[in-house]
Amino acid sequence: MNPIIAILSDFGHSDSYVASMKGVILSINPSVLLIDISHGVPRGDVFAGAFCLASCLENFPPSTIFLAVVDPGVGTERCAIALQGKNYSLIGPDNGLLALAAKRMSHVSTRRLENYALFRSKKCSATFHGRDVFAPAAAHLSLGFPFEELGAIVQNPLDLPWPPLVQSSTEIQGQIIYVDHFGNCVTNIPEQACMKLQTSLKQNGVLQVSSGNKKMPLLKTFGAVPAGEALAYVGSEALLALAVNKGNASSKLQLHVGDAVVVQQIST
Repeated sequence: MNPIIAILSDFGHSDSYVASMKGVILSINPSVLLIDISHGVPRGDVFAGAFCLASCLENFPPSTIFLAVVDPGVGTERCAIALQGKNYSLIGPDNGLLALAAKRMSHVSTRRLENYALFRSKKCSATFHGRDVFAPAAAHLSLGFPFEELGAIVQNPLDLPWPPLVQSSTEIQGQIIYVDHFGNCVTNIPEQACMKLQTSLKQNGVLQVSSGNKKMPLLKTFGAVPAGEALAYVGSEALLALAVNKGNASSKLQLHVGDAVVVQQIST
């Protein structure tokens, strides 16, 4: 099977940036298979990019190389890095973008991208490392270039903390961490926490989810409520999410990343 490079960025589709990266990669390895993860990450939103990257990581075959560029600090002192694990490799800026995906990998080692022989040219653009540094490094790795020759070992790549939960015997407090294309609002509340609270319910009690002054039931899927009605559900990432059936929860309910979300027991 041809090697795979999966690409994620906040570059959008109206400019030539994504095509430029792909052109550099194909100039080095014409046989590589290029897959677009997303180029619609909100501009400069490192956490959104990290979440999107981690969400799809394990759906790819082993040996896939992930090239991720959400890099508001491009050209500064932040490092350009590559991570290699048992099954996958990650390439991008050392700003936390790769951290959530790395936590899903095993036997991870990290190197700086500082072997200038691999770069697109000796004089790299200060504002387009995606083209001049990350893309050629990914392409050379896809050809079998030794990972150890990319550069020096990085002992502590920048972490990206997961927003904390506050839990008690009667409620869970979390927050919205990501809004998808449909306007569904993904939270940091895992399914296990909801199940634990569910098992502690008093007789005839149910779980209710609220964000701001909006309250909604915790149900299995969108069609469990009429069109236009709000609900909470456990999404494909095993995280609690808020939605409006056949609608956009973020716009209709005025919900945004960072908004508090509470799961509570109520009596019926």
